[in-house]
Amino acid sequence: TIQVAEFLDRLDVFFMLVLVIGGFFKMSIFMYAVTDGVTVLFKLKNPSKIVHVIGIIILILSVSIASNISEHVKEGIEFVPLYVHLPMQVILPAFICLVAYVKMKKNKKKAV
Repeated sequence: TIQVAEFLDRLDVFFMLVLVIGGFFKMSIFMYAVTDGVTVLFKLKNPSKIVHVIGIIILILSVSIASNISEHVKEGIEFVPLYVHLPMQVILPAFICLVAYVKMKKNKKKAV
């Protein structure tokens, strides 16, 4: 147990509660972003129709990717940094920046 002074005991329960609530809000924000992105991408008028479909897809993928916590941690250490973080945080932004730069140069030439 975590103990601060002599009157605060069992702080590990509060830390776990904060982790669970934080995880819930993190996943809620991610699901909102996916729903909003799909709505914009497919030009849907009502995003509430797609929320259930996305929730079911997330549920099926979460169970099929890792069936227990140790497998989940292994996937997070080995697979995610190489196949998710690298493309999404380095390659894709660099490509988008390059495309924006080329478009900007192309628009400048047309203006002159």
